[in-house]
Amino acid sequence: MGVIPGVTRQRSVCGPRVLIVCVALAFTTVLAVPAGASCVDDPDALSIRQMIVQGTTGSERYDVLFLGRVLRLHDLGGDEGGPTIARFLVREDPVGSAPGRARVRFWKPPPGVGVSDNFEFRPGRHYAVVAHRRSNGVFLFDGACGQTTQLSRHRMWRLLRRFRRS
Repeated sequence: MGVIPGVTRQRSVCGPRVLIVCVALAFTTVLAVPAGASCVDDPDALSIRQMIVQGTTGSERYDVLFLGRVLRLHDLGGDEGGPTIARFLVREDPVGSAPGRARVRFWKPPPGVGVSDNFEFRPGRHYAVVAHRRSNGVFLFDGACGQTTQLSRHRMWRLLRRFRRS
């Protein structure tokens, strides 16, 4: 590299220490963003309890609410993730209609890959599922930003008792 007459070389402000600090700051900022940060809360969304009491999900598209437990998963994409069917044992369907055994389609990330805006069903766990039934009988749930939620066994039974009393 040649020397240009009349131009002096200035020392860079971004030395190795500044670069390390910038990278560390960027990394901690990314970690501080909560999972699901791209989801926007709907102020008009009903809670699961309100859906049961009012008999509606409050959504025209997702018109079914059922409470159940995942029996098993059927991975349509092989072991590489992708489209997956969760097979449910439905305990109750307080809003809309769901068969005793329901199938819910969702996207499962590949092994070892975490996705913050993803909702994954797990075998043996209880869920309140807000969904839309397709013509083939498979449900599409309202996604990671929707009202579908995992329930503890205790909360599931409390919701079932509330539904059966109403």
